[in-house]
Amino acid sequence: MYQAKDPSDQIAVIGMSGEFPGSENIDLYWENLREGQNLVKEIPLDEHKIEPWTEQARQKSSYIPFKGFLDKSTEFDADLFEYTPREAAFMDPQQRKLLHHSWAALENAGYNPDAYEGLISVFACSSISSYFYFNVLSHVQQASSHSSDEMLGVIGNDKDFIATRISYKLNLKGPSQTVQTACSSSLVALHNACQSLLNFESDIALVAAASITFPLYKGYHFIEEGIGSKDGKCRPFDINSSGTVSGNGACVVVLKRFDEAIKDHDTISGVIRGSAINNDGSHKVGYTAPSVEGQANVIAAAHMSAEVSPEDISYIETHGTATQLGDSIEIAALRKAFERSRPTNITCALGSVKANIGHLDAASGLAGFIKTVLCLQNKTLPPLVHFSKPNPKLEIASTPFFFPSSPMDWKTENTPRIAGISSFGIGGTNAHVIIEEPPLVQKQKSQKHYHVIPLSAKNESKLRELIIKYIEFIETTKHDIADIAFTLQVGRKSLPEKTVFFCSSVDELKRKLKSFLQNDKEDLESYQEDPDFYLSQKWVNHEFDIWPELYLNEKRQRVPLPSYPFSDTEFFLHPEPVNQSKTAPEEPVQGTLDEEIKKIWMRVLKITEISDDATFFTLGGDSLLALELIEDIRSLCFVEIKIKDLFEYASLKDFTEFVYQTILNHANDLNPVEAEKILELI
Repeated sequence: MYQAKDPSDQIAVIGMSGEFPGSENIDLYWENLREGQNLVKEIPLDEHKIEPWTEQARQKSSYIPFKGFLDKSTEFDADLFEYTPREAAFMDPQQRKLLHHSWAALENAGYNPDAYEGLISVFACSSISSYFYFNVLSHVQQASSHSSDEMLGVIGNDKDFIATRISYKLNLKGPSQTVQTACSSSLVALHNACQSLLNFESDIALVAAASITFPLYKGYHFIEEGIGSKDGKCRPFDINSSGTVSGNGACVVVLKRFDEAIKDHDTISGVIRGSAINNDGSHKVGYTAPSVEGQANVIAAAHMSAEVSPEDISYIETHGTATQLGDSIEIAALRKAFERSRPTNITCALGSVKANIGHLDAASGLAGFIKTVLCLQNKTLPPLVHFSKPNPKLEIASTPFFFPSSPMDWKTENTPRIAGISSFGIGGTNAHVIIEEPPLVQKQKSQKHYHVIPLSAKNESKLRELIIKYIEFIETTKHDIADIAFTLQVGRKSLPEKTVFFCSSVDELKRKLKSFLQNDKEDLESYQEDPDFYLSQKWVNHEFDIWPELYLNEKRQRVPLPSYPFSDTEFFLHPEPVNQSKTAPEEPVQGTLDEEIKKIWMRVLKITEISDDATFFTLGGDSLLALELIEDIRSLCFVEIKIKDLFEYASLKDFTEFVYQTILNHANDLNPVEAEKILELI
């Protein structure tokens, strides 16, 4: 029987962002799920031509050219995150995507990490970096002569650096951990994030997961009794199930202690009542096999943590891989966990997002979690795609479980909707999470007549893109203008290109945004008597970046608003063919010392123009690029230059003068050949 739980022992979901096959954002993801779309697609022939090795694979009858792939896998806003094109190309797209979605998820939650005084943690995971093996490693081994390339490749691709990269770039100071337990990684990461919050190690936690595999357009070979589907369709629990299909995606959720989320007027999408993780141990057929006992125990443990009974749960997002062994063990485990106390007349729906998007490996649990949050928000259960009738071996008729065949209203008997989410990893680490629908929130009317709407972006072009997103958003929003203003003031990073609008209503804001796009900019002098006017001008003029509290006497709510319009420039490291014979490069025409040092700077920084007053680090340099530059300077001048010298003599002009003086000071240390070459330069 349902019982409320102590708010201080629960976790609120306050923000989400993600992209999945056929779904570039969370809204489209839900629309596709609700409509029962199959988002796993056949890989087009022209895409195979990009990767010629697949042509031979296609000739075999066992080859299945299906995958759930993203529309944009290798695009990245390097400029926003202050990466050089070279760094971006070396970085695994999984890490790039998680930077995008961590930024967007915090915006969705309405928090600016630069202004938030609490500790924000990151618990992240990804699939193995196949980008590293197929692209970066071969490039470093065949086409690069710089040791910094190898270090860039490792840091940009190894799983160890996923969480800490997010923490570094977004200035997050709570615990930062990479969590890897195979297919259950992301739900285990979510459990760990909840524990960090409940232990007060964190005040806000990001859970981030990605799986983007290379080659991007790679199918698989069907093997009888293997894990791959024989026809490219994932049919969990169906009589025709034959296995799963690979999918790509990236997503982030933002969590906070429930009682504090209520106090801080956050928009709550769902409430995590409890969670549990365990391992199967050795009592199973083999290392890669699942275990009825292990899965049943983790579900029961999650029920205890959440203080719920099986009868309280009306939906379960299953692991649902559609393999014969996996499906039968999962249903047996659910039966064992639920039959302990559940009345036989109460039913529970089962679903699996893998049927829609494929198996997202390390990110699959979080993809299913986000789906379940969306189900709670919309009070709707989507259909289980490809399902015709249950596999008779599962004996579903004797259980309380059923599979929705079409979108259905999620109804309960005067109790909140509660769901469970399962994720099970090869190797036996199991995770189960219990989540409840959010409480209703009462809105408060604002006492202000005008509201400051601040918008900022990296440049003017991006600011206009952002304004277009807001115009589209305002067409359908029901948010109060005061909540929109409050969220933009406290929940967005301050970027270089800024503008403000004074508005008394959402309709007025829409008119002013449209006028801005037509270059009809409003004269704000008429708002000089408003107490917030001069403050807004100081913000536009970069006199401060973090807004003071303008709604001290009001309980304003952080509301989900459009996220930043990231640039979609493609960064992809194309390795040289494996058997390409290398020829010695032509000896460049040597210039003066000034010219040669300038060439090195431009090559290392991947730029074509540079002024004498420009500094290495403002041009996008970092410690790894500094290593490469110093290495080249040493080869050019035969003198010992250190990285600290680049910090001390930061501009091109000062650095060149320093190198010149160093050469003169150590001229006697050069051998005749080195001395002759130096004389030609100076």
